[in-house]
Amino acid sequence: MARLQQVSGTNNFVTGQAANYSSLPTASEHNSEVWLVINGEGIYLVNRKSAGLYISDGSTWRRLGNIPAYFDSANFEIYDTSDNTKTMDVDVSNITTGTNRTLTMTDYDQSLLTPLVDTLTFSDGQILPNIWEKTKEPSGFIDPKDVVVTGDPTNRTVTLTGTVEAYWRGAVIPALVSGWESAAHANTTTNVYYLSYDGTSFAWTSTTWTFDKVQIAYAFYDPTAATWVYLRETHGMMGYESHQETHDNIGTYKQSGADLASYVLDSTTAANRRPTLPVLNDGSYTHAELVGAGAVATFDISNADIVELSTNNPYYNEFTGGAWQETLMPANSVMSIWLYAIPVAADATSQKYRFLFGQGQWITQAKNSSGNQIARAQAAEELRTIGEMNLGTLEEISPEFVAVSRITITYTGGNWYINDVSALTGSKFSQGQSPSGNYLSSVTTDTTLTGAGTVSDPLSAEPYVTSTAITYALIFG
Repeated sequence: MARLQQVSGTNNFVTGQAANYSSLPTASEHNSEVWLVINGEGIYLVNRKSAGLYISDGSTWRRLGNIPAYFDSANFEIYDTSDNTKTMDVDVSNITTGTNRTLTMTDYDQSLLTPLVDTLTFSDGQILPNIWEKTKEPSGFIDPKDVVVTGDPTNRTVTLTGTVEAYWRGAVIPALVSGWESAAHANTTTNVYYLSYDGTSFAWTSTTWTFDKVQIAYAFYDPTAATWVYLRETHGMMGYESHQETHDNIGTYKQSGADLASYVLDSTTAANRRPTLPVLNDGSYTHAELVGAGAVATFDISNADIVELSTNNPYYNEFTGGAWQETLMPANSVMSIWLYAIPVAADATSQKYRFLFGQGQWITQAKNSSGNQIARAQAAEELRTIGEMNLGTLEEISPEFVAVSRITITYTGGNWYINDVSALTGSKFSQGQSPSGNYLSSVTTDTTLTGAGTVSDPLSAEPYVTSTAITYALIFG
């Protein structure tokens, strides 16, 4: 049990209080008790009884002196009776000047370690349990799009600014104010780290978080640039079970934008092979590929082109001999490059990774350099899907990003060109594509085919018929 901390002495506690001296109880019934008299009374030099502390000697009340500043916030302190190093101060500095505030207690014992309301009982006898603990909701940021997450790759922390108000199971998280900075995460560069709040503390962990937590940010390491990269993950008030379902079955999807522009199909001119985005990484391209037997995702930032090149010969990301490597595209081959949009943090380092050009992991080989064979290879390559891409060490966080474009390139005659660009729609788990460029407008047929090649007049093959003369004799009996 806690008691009032004394300025001096031990167990010298005020037993009660009276409005004035006349209101004090009978001294003989309160021997050795100390009482507080609030107001003075009487005439000075005649019968004046001043305010202050009075002690009963068993027959009368004797004044101890003026009231010490026990309740001055600089002096008042509550301490634990068994361990006086456990203390608590009361701070009233936020109260408006000249204003008194009243703290009214409920008529039952209450621990602040537990929710203030365990159950609600209605007049009809129905009992509503603590729904916040039962449902683990609501938890999350009230305006997630206005939370700015900024990573610090050197100190391995993130800072939140903007509208950072968030809740844990219905209770505001008081520590989250604009400018809040996390602790540093560990420096094991092969790990992905997850920052979240669990109702007690903020923590970076290397194991995937559960969805009832308030999720804040990711961190992964780029071994090529030797830096940590941060992703924002500030979710709103969605129910945690629904959140997990959409995470596992939908992932991320593109709402709008991120369309490539300023490219020319079938051109080997360098400028025509360098598409632009509404927001591009400082005017350059960041490549992503897998390396080694562990399929480690690595990145190459600040490139002039969308694909790794040896002069004008592109590389593709090949899996061979049990490991991933870069291999030059052979002559007369076709490859797909996949453009991913990543929800990175606002710091300059992380922003370099917001659009990743995922290097192709296979090629489609034409039989020769003829236009017909190249066209066949291009058509065959278009049948391949993004679901065949191996994301390696990025697979763990793949539901948080999405591919927004597919760029098909062809290498032939010692040079390469873009032969098709497709805008991808849908989520990570259900992506479709809309190809750009020229479309089939007419069909030319020879004498073995009929029809215009349309839905109403499809192509048909004329049967090839030959006549054979048969000689026979009829014999009647």
